[in-house]
Amino acid sequence: MEERMTKSEREIHNLKKQIDALSEKLQDLTSSAAEDIDEVVDSYMGNAREWASETAEKNRDKIRMAKEAAAKTNEFAHDNPWAIAALGMGVGVLVGLLTKKDR
Repeated sequence: MEERMTKSEREIHNLKKQIDALSEKLQDLTSSAAEDIDEVVDSYMGNAREWASETAEKNRDKIRMAKEAAAKTNEFAHDNPWAIAALGMGVGVLVGLLTKKDR
């Protein structure tokens, strides 16, 4: 068939073959790139999940510690109400002395 073709027909035929070959290579490259992107995304998602889990665990520990501190403070205030009142009065006097204007 190629023997009967004119020169321009052969060139067109060769160009079509080259275009088909390039199209196949492009498909291979895009599918390879898509696989690479999927791997990177999976890696980042795994890292993000791990970070979120670690952060949640740290926050749970901090919340637990804050609740324990609040409970201890509440217990101290109930066991020593006069000490808390004296402390409040002392702070009030100190703030008053620091903020008074000399007349």
